[in-house]
Amino acid sequence: AVMVVGVTTVLLVLGRFRLVQNLSTTLVCAFTAVTVGTVVLLQGNPEWAVTGEELMQGLSFQLPPGDEDSLGTALAAFGMIGIGASELVMYPYWCQEKGYARWTGVREDTQDWMERARGWMRVMRVDACVSLLVYTTATLAFFLLGAAILGQVGLEPTNEELIPTLAGMYEPVFGTWSVPVFLVGAVAVLYSTFYVAQASFALLFTDAVRVLGWG
Repeated sequence: AVMVVGVTTVLLVLGRFRLVQNLSTTLVCAFTAVTVGTVVLLQGNPEWAVTGEELMQGLSFQLPPGDEDSLGTALAAFGMIGIGASELVMYPYWCQEKGYARWTGVREDTQDWMERARGWMRVMRVDACVSLLVYTTATLAFFLLGAAILGQVGLEPTNEELIPTLAGMYEPVFGTWSVPVFLVGAVAVLYSTFYVAQASFALLFTDAVRVLGWG
């Protein structure tokens, strides 16, 4: 924990938005590509392939049989993968850092200013749509991978065996390399989340101090 905090602090002190953006994008894309690729490669193995019938069953409106807490699990899953309040608060800061409205200029009651503002709103809509596509694809790939392998074998991740169990999802494709592959991917996704969160909190804290008149 001390090492992670130290490295993150140095990166944030030395870096700017471009460093945050490029590092996070690289880390997340790498693990997403591995996960999606694993799902695609599984389709060539009849033992682990996801069939159309299984997909339709998964999309049906019913809870898993024999699980007394299935409703609670489903609600927890929605809460876990949804967008929280912190992301909604921090998103405008990253829009400013990215420079989305840089050329809009100071607000004016003119048609030219309105057109420039609408142009940047269109850019933000594209950004939101691309993000939706990426997140949905990555989430579905990881879910299908878990359902196809962990669900079929009957393995349930627990605190003590969490890493080896989740790494088992990659074993049919990567074999003995499944654990290293998963660890690299997990570190990439988790650290990028931590890194972006700390950068966001730094922006939010700085703005809060200014608004409150403390500095």
